[in-house]
Amino acid sequence: MSHCHSCSTNNNESRNRVMEYLQTLFTALCLVLLLASFVAKHPSIVYLSVLAGSIFPTMETSRNLIKGKVDIGFLMLLAGAGAILAHEARDAAILLFLFSLSGTLETFAINKMKKAISSLIKLTPETAIRISDGQEEEVAISELNIGDIIKIVPYQRVPIDSIITTGSSSIDESIITGESRPVSKHTDDILYGGSSNLEGLLNAKVNALPGDTHLERIIKLVEDAQKKKASTEKVSDWFGEKYTYFVLACFITSLSVRYFFYHQGWDTSLYSSLTLLVALSPCALVISTPAATLCALSNAARNGILVRGSSFFEKIIKINFIAFDKTGTLTIGKPGIQQIYISEKNSVEQYNANANLPKSLHGYLQIIAAAEYDSNHPIARCIIEYVKNINLTIPKVEEHQTLPGLGVSSLVNGKRVLIGRNKLFEKYNIPIPDNILSSAEKISRSGDSIIFVLIDETWLLLSFIDTIRNNSAEVVDELTTQFNIETSVLSGDNENTVKKVAETLKIKNIFAKLLPEDKNKIIEDLINSGKNVMMVGDGINDAPSLAKANVGVAMGGLGSDVTLNAADVVLVNDNLSKLVYLFKLSKKSQFIIYTNIAAAVGAIVLLTMTSLFIALPLPLAVIGHEGSTLLVIGNSLRLLNKIS
Repeated sequence: MSHCHSCSTNNNESRNRVMEYLQTLFTALCLVLLLASFVAKHPSIVYLSVLAGSIFPTMETSRNLIKGKVDIGFLMLLAGAGAILAHEARDAAILLFLFSLSGTLETFAINKMKKAISSLIKLTPETAIRISDGQEEEVAISELNIGDIIKIVPYQRVPIDSIITTGSSSIDESIITGESRPVSKHTDDILYGGSSNLEGLLNAKVNALPGDTHLERIIKLVEDAQKKKASTEKVSDWFGEKYTYFVLACFITSLSVRYFFYHQGWDTSLYSSLTLLVALSPCALVISTPAATLCALSNAARNGILVRGSSFFEKIIKINFIAFDKTGTLTIGKPGIQQIYISEKNSVEQYNANANLPKSLHGYLQIIAAAEYDSNHPIARCIIEYVKNINLTIPKVEEHQTLPGLGVSSLVNGKRVLIGRNKLFEKYNIPIPDNILSSAEKISRSGDSIIFVLIDETWLLLSFIDTIRNNSAEVVDELTTQFNIETSVLSGDNENTVKKVAETLKIKNIFAKLLPEDKNKIIEDLINSGKNVMMVGDGINDAPSLAKANVGVAMGGLGSDVTLNAADVVLVNDNLSKLVYLFKLSKKSQFIIYTNIAAAVGAIVLLTMTSLFIALPLPLAVIGHEGSTLLVIGNSLRLLNKIS
């Protein structure tokens, strides 16, 4: 994070802390003087208490009046002034103390809600150790450039997004991804700025400019989200502003009727009308939605879910259809070896790649890995990783030739090796045995990908499938059973492959061989048919569909500006189970909002009816009014807790 941004943040926080302390001080002074007035019996002490309690409400109200807004503080100050005119100065002091106390507690509560974001901003160090020509130099983060090599010592936070060049360590990424367990990192692995290096000494290459790291994207997304209001929040804002004029009209009407028609006397009429004014004040109602949505946004961010605005919580609970992209969403986006076939004595033997393999296969696998060692193709990297995972050494390749679109031709341990599609063998005029072709056709029908291998005169066949995420089946089941959501798979792969994944996950609807524009059209058709559609994709090629859906969810899309502009929600660490958490959080946030509104409206009705039909003392009206406000805030703070 840039030095200027950090300085600005620190200055704002210092200013806010000073204002908090002053607000607390004047509230306490108001109380002390109020209590002293009961002992000293001197009128001036009561007026000093009124003055101490009115300072902060007056400051806030003045700022709003300059903007042309009449707020609740104006109503409370009017009530205080009216109580003094009615010769009830002590009631005015009690009113202003309780209002100031409520404001102080509200400030503390709101700051607690914002703590998740401010704590993110503090995470990134302001300096880093840059290595240049073998020399180490401590520099400001703002001076780093892409490609710079930095040193990250144990127990230090990673200063900026980078890629490990040397070393290995365990990294705590919980603040970025919501993952509580440390993640093992090695050469070529990505480090996120703000995460914590727990063990080893690392050198890493900077791969993001200051101001454009994953952490800063998170902060920007959440800050922007807080500015995008839900419809209930917009209604409460509008209602709070317009309703204030209604309260003033009720106060004037009550005062006029009591004084001119019922001849109750000036002091009695004014005092009763002021009680009605306090009872009708909408403080709790105005804060009922923003307090809850702010807590929900903070909770989501802390758990690796970035929501672009509180309005999406409302949309999410209405979702009844989810379209999943396959590759990179329901699957991890990398192929895994499933079966190994070898032709021996005119028969084909089949072996499960995830079971214990006979040692007779080890030599073949070592040769295949050596032949693919210099290739960057995903299938090649998959084979090499597999061979390493079963603790086999990889011999050196003697010759290697890559044939684009076909495969590779290599010489390993004196053996000629051909690996690739059937067209590779057509190029060399080598017929593939019927038993191998028959097995290949069977595998293709099942949805797996295949490659042919010829080592001297021995034929092998390897089948691959994009590995399904460990929690995909559980997530789909929970969404279907708990939230009654219909699901489907949208993919550009062939129908057999898509069908196999869908059957494994018990998803009935599939759409295969789709281009990005095809996915977009399907989403549009679903919406036109009356569905509330959520699209979940891996970010880049799904951007049009994410934008078209009622709610677009991107898997780990922080690295792409396209995704950030298209998606409404980002699951930071590709954890699909966070989708279930998002639905639970959305459901709870809406429940909290509705209970807040019910409590606020209930308090207004109860206090109003009591003030109209019973001689309700002004201090009791204030206690009821401010108590309902604190109740709403306390209820909203429940959304900061993790949802089970």
